[in-house]
Amino acid sequence: MYNVVIVCVHGFGTASLMKEMICSRFKNIIVKKTVTEERILNIDLSNIDFIISSIDLQIMQCLVVKVNVILKESDYRLIENAMEKLFIKIFKKVILLWMEF
Repeated sequence: MYNVVIVCVHGFGTASLMKEMICSRFKNIIVKKTVTEERILNIDLSNIDFIISSIDLQIMQCLVVKVNVILKESDYRLIENAMEKLFIKIFKKVILLWMEF
């Protein structure tokens, strides 16, 4: 499961639509919050795997996937790529830990 935050500049209604589109396509994504650009700076991202945003964000502590407000097939591929990158990163850590034993 991947924990994500959705950031949308257009308000709660559009963010809710994005959430519905993402959750209906990806059963392994849990949307922890939907927020505006201003509120993302006040969110604890320590348990968030990545951010899905309709606007450009400069957040260093978390992977950001920029998508269109109304998701297209290319946006879904970007989200899939982010999940794949995270899986590979975790898999490498597990292998390294296993090799230490």
